[in-house]
Order: sequence, then structure tokens, then C-alpha cells
Amino acid sequence: MPLVVVWSPSGEATSVRVRTQDLDVESAGDPGTFTVAPGTLRTRTDGPEDERVRVERRIDIDLTGALPGSDMHVDVRNGVDISSVQGGI
Repeated sequence: MPLVVVWSPSGEATSVRVRTQDLDVESAGDPGTFTVAPGTLRTRTDGPEDERVRVERRIDIDLTGALPGSDMHVDVRNGVDISSVQGGI
């Protein structure tokens, strides 16, 4: 089953990075949602597996009147800890 990660407000960041223990995806823009594909989160057969999903959003800011080569950016990092369990039918 996929895990849909949603954040708001969306559309304000220059780029977004979504990470888990086995996933690291960065994209231009700020869509406000990302789907972690089934099988991406770690699981164990003998009990729950602790996992963390992190969303890092960055906005690049133009510094009008600054020295050439100057730049500024703001990063916002949020994360949530979850436990995943391997299931079967």
C-alpha cells in the first residue's frame, strides 16, 4: 500500500526533498504531496520496524543589491516517526 505524504502550504518552496531510510528524492517546485511507493518503507516479519519520513522544503531568495555571488535560502525540515509492519494475505 502506498503512503501519501501531504504538506501545506504548498507551492511556496523552490525545491522539496523527501527522505526515508531507503529513499532520497528531490524535485523542483513544491507540489504539496509525494507518494512513497509500496515496498519502499522497511518492514520486518517478526514485528514493527521504526521508520522516519522527512520532508525538507527550500526557498531560494534573490538578494537585490547584494554582492555578485551572494545567495540566501531558507530550509524547513519536518519529520514524522512511524512503525511499519509487514503484512500478508
